[in-house]
Amino acid sequence: MKRKITRRRFGQLAIAGTAAAGIGHLTTKVFAQTTPNLFIYGARPVSQAGKIFVQSLNVTTNAIEDLTTASLEIGEKLIGFTSLANVERTLVLAIGSVRTGKKEEAPTRLVFLGTSPKILTLSGLKKQDTLESVLGLSDGSLIGLVIKKNIRPPVKLVAIDISTGQISLIDKIKLPQTERFSNLAQCLNGTIYTTAVGRLGETSLVQLDLGAKKLTRLVQLKFNEEEGDSEAGDPHINGFNSGLSDLTCSPAGQLLALSAPSLVTPNRLYSVDENTGAMSVRLGEFDVSKITIRRV
Repeated sequence: MKRKITRRRFGQLAIAGTAAAGIGHLTTKVFAQTTPNLFIYGARPVSQAGKIFVQSLNVTTNAIEDLTTASLEIGEKLIGFTSLANVERTLVLAIGSVRTGKKEEAPTRLVFLGTSPKILTLSGLKKQDTLESVLGLSDGSLIGLVIKKNIRPPVKLVAIDISTGQISLIDKIKLPQTERFSNLAQCLNGTIYTTAVGRLGETSLVQLDLGAKKLTRLVQLKFNEEEGDSEAGDPHINGFNSGLSDLTCSPAGQLLALSAPSLVTPNRLYSVDENTGAMSVRLGEFDVSKITIRRV
């Protein structure tokens, strides 16, 4: 049985102001008490409007503020969303072309949203490759994942020069060639995380140590049996094979995942236990496709 989802419509293309968003889960309050003044930033592409809408979610008050927009051309898609450290608190959108269509050969570009907005065209991608995810590191640099346009492994970890747009291979770590990696996140202690997806959709949390040139597979993601996904009709679900839309880390070191369990939209926010893989403490719906937490 399919649930009918009603999406919130934007009345204007240029958005401004603040909209109250009722998260509707008691666990949101519990999480907010342990992470005061936490703002999660989200980006949502709306192809019909030719825009990417950028919003912030205040976890304490459950208020969503509409911040700004960026242009989205026909045949383009949102690839990634991150923030840069030490660069005027800048948010960055990564935009690329879909596999087919008029814009298939269009170059991938970065859109910097800050006090000095700019657009940077990327170079160094092979014709059969596309950028999958981007992450601003604590040292102010930018990295990403490059995959094949057919969405098949292998996946490569790359560095992106924020001045020239040049993409270069990070050969410190070679990702296993049999799995698809996506989503990059870094906590304030410097730990970098990504996710690996197997053939059946099973999703594992992976730690990347660039200094030690080491990849460590931590744990497979799952739901707490008590938490489950009762709204999707399965209160005892354990395994997780729905895929993540994005991953980020709070200032307190809490991993946060954006996902639509059982492919039911819109996306929801979950906390992730890196020791057990449990996705719990549901924070509620956030109708975006990418998230980040602004670095200071």
